[in-house]
Amino acid sequence: AASGHGGWCNTKALEVAGITKDEPDPVDSFQREEDGTPNGYVASAAAVVYMLSKLDLITKEAALEQAPKALENFAKNGVTAIFDAGAPALEDATFAAMDELEKQGASTLRISASVMTQREYMNEGAFEKMARLVPMYNGEMFKVETLKIHGDGAFDGYTAGTLEPYADKPESTGLTSFTPELQEEITLRAAKNDYDVHVHTIGDRTIRQTLDTFEAVRKAGYDKVRLMTAHTSLVHPDDKPRFKELDVTVNTFGAMNAVPDETNLSRLGKERYHGWGYQPMKSLLDLGARVTMSADSPTAPLNPMLQISIAMARKNPGETEFLPPMSEALSLEEAIRAYTIESAWHLRWDDIIGSLEVGKRADLIVLDRNPFESTTDEIAEINVLATMVNGKVVHEEAVDWSVPPDVWAGTDLYSLYK
Repeated sequence: AASGHGGWCNTKALEVAGITKDEPDPVDSFQREEDGTPNGYVASAAAVVYMLSKLDLITKEAALEQAPKALENFAKNGVTAIFDAGAPALEDATFAAMDELEKQGASTLRISASVMTQREYMNEGAFEKMARLVPMYNGEMFKVETLKIHGDGAFDGYTAGTLEPYADKPESTGLTSFTPELQEEITLRAAKNDYDVHVHTIGDRTIRQTLDTFEAVRKAGYDKVRLMTAHTSLVHPDDKPRFKELDVTVNTFGAMNAVPDETNLSRLGKERYHGWGYQPMKSLLDLGARVTMSADSPTAPLNPMLQISIAMARKNPGETEFLPPMSEALSLEEAIRAYTIESAWHLRWDDIIGSLEVGKRADLIVLDRNPFESTTDEIAEINVLATMVNGKVVHEEAVDWSVPPDVWAGTDLYSLYK
């Protein structure tokens, strides 16, 4: 699946990976028929990753072959830096490819990568990889410095951890990937090693459990470690002030999960889904939390202008129905800050990117119109005319536009552009 949270395996794939009727599943989410025969469907990212590793489908050579197309897509969308939220068992291949591109001077995208753990059996391997890869990859275009903890799943499959039962499945409160004790243990272990921590959090129980582990980190005196909740979809009102108190960065996005969703409404009920403010960007921001935005690509569109438009309108462009409450909508300036300087700070790049200042690296984009003079729907249609990384044009639309001479003439940027 595009989300990475599910996939199909044919008979040969199951055979190579040793998934049989008589053997227990090596990791959860391999679906089976009534007689125990695996039917080929895997329903979690952990199972997908297990299969990818067993089948050796991702290689450095394949990553290098696909890299130009991927880099072009990022540049076309005006994206100059990303956080790679983890792909267990694939790091050696993909990280080596990205590092080689940087050494060749061929990378047009800054990547801050992470090593992810999704289940208890993966923890030791994740820390072994961090110990090996963090000192190996620490360049300006590619670095590894974050442990990614996959805290829970998603609401549609009843796999996000909730404090109260699901509205349409009252016997279930979902799941968390780790017990509170184990999550605290691995989070503290990461902090002791000066690793930043990024946690996939969808349900309010998972978010509370994660904030509890972050509180343990702060109480232990690890004030410089940067902590983040990703998605941050359903936050119990009692937990909202804790983000500021614990200096926890909120990561969320506009598209897909911030538009009306009948499945989420069915799973959570109106009080939680609408009343609490699903994707509560504005209320967390008003309470002093640092809010960052990203695409969550490929599960949602990469285009930042579309993401910003939806974060402002709480709806898709051209539609009339919005996701209540509108009090959670961001202003344009707030959304731009979330996409630029706030994200740069969390990724420890705020000294070189994230704002236009003397001495920074001139990662910037040129738009075909002024978003501050556009409606929210029009913002979604804004095109990127040019993208620059390190002051060098890495993407340019085939349209009639020119560099304003009064702005660029006589500067290094102008000579690089020419």
